[in-house]
Amino acid sequence: MRGFLILICLVASTTGVREARSATPLTTVRIASGLSMPLYVAAPPGDTTRLFIVEQRGTDNRGRIKIFKNGAVLSTPFLTTGLLATGGEQGLLGLAFAPDYATSGRFYIDYSDSTGADVVARYTVSGNPDIANPGGTRILTIRTRTTITTADGLRSVRMGTSMSPRGTEGAVAIRKTGRRT
Repeated sequence: MRGFLILICLVASTTGVREARSATPLTTVRIASGLSMPLYVAAPPGDTTRLFIVEQRGTDNRGRIKIFKNGAVLSTPFLTTGLLATGGEQGLLGLAFAPDYATSGRFYIDYSDSTGADVVARYTVSGNPDIANPGGTRILTIRTRTTITTADGLRSVRMGTSMSPRGTEGAVAIRKTGRRT
């Protein structure tokens, strides 16, 4: 990875690439505090009143999805997972809403379970739009670490997940990627 970054810097310095500037500087505004390892924010299609905040893992090793609504984080989590793996890149890692979430109530999460397996599970919202039904259905389970033999010895491969809504039929695309560590 370091070699790749050096190559980018070298190409940028030799091709006359200039710094991007904006007439309006970017600023940040803190909208919530008291979160545990927040790493992702999403909103269901068409929902402009709520933000769903993914917390990777709390002190109890459970992931949570919390809702930011009307200027505050709601006290009751939208969803709390079971026990999760505790590695640096493990825990509750992703959230995607089905394109037809408004009618189906389906959403998907990606997490590392307590054994370290990477899991994608489907959940539904309860009768209360701010609380999910606690029971999900595993739709994909992949071991997150495997060992491969290469010409330069043994390497570990870390799997990652990217999820996004697709089309109008309620599908969610799941892309698994790997990188050598």
